[in-house]
Amino acid sequence: MAPTFTYSLQGTAYLRLDSVGGTFDANTDLILNTAVWPGDGLTYPVKEITNPSVFSNNTSARTNLRSIRMDNLITLSGSNTFDRCTALTSISFPNLTTFSGTYTFRGCTSLTNFGLVNLGSTITTYPNSTFRGCRFVNITLPSQITSLGNYVFLSNTALQSFSGPNLTSIGFGIFNSCISLTDFTQVNLGATITAYPDSTFQGCGFVNITLPSQITSLGNAVFASNTALQSFSGLSLTGIGINTFFGCSGLTDFTQVNLGATITAYPAFTFQGCGFVNITLPSQVTSLDQGVFLECSLLQSFNGLSIDTLIGNDIGAFQECTSLETCILGNISEFPDWLFYNCSLLRNLYIRSITAPTLVYSDTFTNTTALQYIFIPWDADWSGFAAKTPYPVSVPSVTVTSTQSSGNTLLSATASTFNLPVGYTIPYYTYQWYKNGSAINGATSATYTAVTNLAADIYYVRVTDPLLQTTQSASAIVQVIPPLQQSQFIPGNTQAPNNYLHEELGLTERREQIVTANGFYRGGQDSSTITRARQVGGIFTGRSGIIGLFASNM
Repeated sequence: MAPTFTYSLQGTAYLRLDSVGGTFDANTDLILNTAVWPGDGLTYPVKEITNPSVFSNNTSARTNLRSIRMDNLITLSGSNTFDRCTALTSISFPNLTTFSGTYTFRGCTSLTNFGLVNLGSTITTYPNSTFRGCRFVNITLPSQITSLGNYVFLSNTALQSFSGPNLTSIGFGIFNSCISLTDFTQVNLGATITAYPDSTFQGCGFVNITLPSQITSLGNAVFASNTALQSFSGLSLTGIGINTFFGCSGLTDFTQVNLGATITAYPAFTFQGCGFVNITLPSQVTSLDQGVFLECSLLQSFNGLSIDTLIGNDIGAFQECTSLETCILGNISEFPDWLFYNCSLLRNLYIRSITAPTLVYSDTFTNTTALQYIFIPWDADWSGFAAKTPYPVSVPSVTVTSTQSSGNTLLSATASTFNLPVGYTIPYYTYQWYKNGSAINGATSATYTAVTNLAADIYYVRVTDPLLQTTQSASAIVQVIPPLQQSQFIPGNTQAPNNYLHEELGLTERREQIVTANGFYRGGQDSSTITRARQVGGIFTGRSGIIGLFASNM
């Protein structure tokens, strides 16, 4: 039995296709341009499909229709028209002017070549879920397409590249679950789009993402469940929604996440289920909403010294962070419920200060059996705080030692805190070295090498603990005298270089030297005392007690 078609005559001009019956043979290529209207026996062009599911209601059409061509079709407004027509590979509606149906080609899994989809040159928008569940590999939109509805390409699991350079608006979830989208540089949404709506790239396979400079805003769950994601940069962002990186378990290095300098708050569930081990927040981030790091089961340390706001009493920011051992927070006025629920390894909790009245809820510290103290600054007043035992930490102390090597001086700082409980250590100290009263750019480690300099310089270091308690070392006066080059000493000369310095009885003097052909030297004008110099690690000493800083190979 061949397929049958039911029409309605629209005025006296054209037909509307209302339903499809009968049976389609395998690999049917359908051309449907005109049809005879039974009422008058005349032939009319077929210009409209407005009823829902016209082809998808026919089981044999869903499995056997391979291609369709309708040259006179101008209106396609029915939903699900070709829904789950799994054999369909080619579509040609070259004169289409109205396209408003949803789910039109949903589940057409044999649609793999976007070049075989011809919806004319007039259509500017693809409605919601138009190509949902198709299998396109590469998509380049026609130049007139400026808008995409919600979920247009959702679950196109074979999709590897996309170009829509003239887009001005996009809907929710357009690439949701496009797991083969792994290279973000192969996604071109044009220069006009400034925001990614909810779930735009949820469940994709990106490894590294650098947002275009014009992207300033992310909706909810935009990159959620990108399990392969390792790095992200969005320097122009001014706002992000909830669940932004939910389930991005491949995000293990927090230094590889750059949300720019404007974001000051992380919304709810921003990093839920990520794979971070150590986190130090940017200094401008001051607020965490509920569940921000929920179920980050690999997280061991968290430094959020700038945090002064913790939001939410339904799900804790660190709930189920079962590996968390150290947490540092700023000025806290409220400890929300479930904040550290089930953080069974949490042992080091540092709080810079509290703002009264401080609220602590019943389950804030539930199952934090390893947590005995909350470490606070030495001068903090935590009277009345009874949830855990506050423990004032002393201001650190620091000593500096120096070691000379190759004409330079290595300065080493050793910081300590004297009053910690037995078995506890400060998780880290920060360092800043100073030279002659000015901070040395980049000198922020426990050691610093003083470079060669003839002048005496004054060095010291400032050490800061996790509670922002700072101490300064004693000053070290460093004078590094560079060794003279061998070429400056010519055996037999009666006049050695005037810039030769040596020490005699602890006094530094400038003297003329006489260097003999045999490697002897004579100090000053006393020609009766000649002593042979011997080399000791670049310093030459004479039997008379004279010490000279030489580089000569005498």
